[in-house]
Amino acid sequence: MDKGQRYLRWLSYTAVIAVFFAVMLATVGKAIWVVLENVK
Repeated sequence: MDKGQRYLRWLSYTAVIAVFFAVMLATVGKAIWVVLENVK
């Protein structure tokens, strides 16, 4: 039971980090895209 709880906690932490990383990546990508569009 303890091992299962630890796994679930690790899974939730990983999910939060993954979502945060994805949002950050999308924001940076969008900013780079806008800059490239303005340069052209």
